[in-house]
Amino acid sequence: MMDLETKKEAARKKSLGELGELFALKTLVDKKFDRIRNLNDNTINEPFADIECEKEGLRYVISVKARNKCQKNGKLNSSLINS
Repeated sequence: MMDLETKKEAARKKSLGELGELFALKTLVDKKFDRIRNLNDNTINEPFADIECEKEGLRYVISVKARNKCQKNGKLNSSLINS
C-alpha cells in the first residue's frame, strides 16, 4: 500500500503534467491552430502523444513533457541547464 508521501508525490507529478498540457493547449490556440484535441480526454496517458491539431492543412501530433526546474536537492535539472 502506498504511504502518504508517495501518494502526494504521485498527485504532484500528475498535476504538473496536466499543467504542462494546459500551457501547450493555450499556446496552440494563441498560434491559431485548428481542431485541437487533447488525446488524454478519451484515453488516460495516451502512449503515443498528448495533443492532435491542424494548421494550414497540416496535421500535427504533439507529445508534451513538463518537469520541475530544480531537483529535490536544489540543483537545476540537467536538461534545463543549457536552456
